[in-house]
Amino acid sequence: MAMPGANVVITPTIRITPEWKKYRGNIYAADISEYIEYTDTTFPQLFADMDSMVEARYPNMRPSMSAIHDYKRDVAQKGTNKDTVVANCSLPADITGARLVIWPGENGQSAWTAFVSPIQSVSGRTVKLADAITGDNQYSDSDPYTPHPGNPFYITGALSLLDVPGEYYFDVRANLRDNV
Repeated sequence: MAMPGANVVITPTIRITPEWKKYRGNIYAADISEYIEYTDTTFPQLFADMDSMVEARYPNMRPSMSAIHDYKRDVAQKGTNKDTVVANCSLPADITGARLVIWPGENGQSAWTAFVSPIQSVSGRTVKLADAITGDNQYSDSDPYTPHPGNPFYITGALSLLDVPGEYYFDVRANLRDNV
């Protein structure tokens, strides 16, 4: 049952057999426009041989969700705040529009809830967020929902993050799935 004011959405898993064509290098693309009405474009998922694949991301993890215990995340560094996250190492500059997922919390403690913001820009290790991550909490003297150094995060949703075998990238604008 849906919460009051919400709608229940069920997205089925369907078998598709698109034609894969070389895109560039070791990247292949498939036009899935005929299946797009059945696809969850917000949280797309790709299965290969009945194994859930991993969306291209930083930091990398194994190419299969069967290795969920290898779910790698970076740790926010000094300079992280409500609209900036500083990574451990340099990031590709062309990930504008990708999504940063972070578990904010005070004193290096991560919250139970993940927050997501599109990426506005990247310069070296510094990620500027398009949407500030903050929120008031009546039970705290500070803002426990603002990112702080020590909070875990990852980035997904950019073609340039497609860099290891088994990952996929879903381009909502082009309705293409790219696969290394």
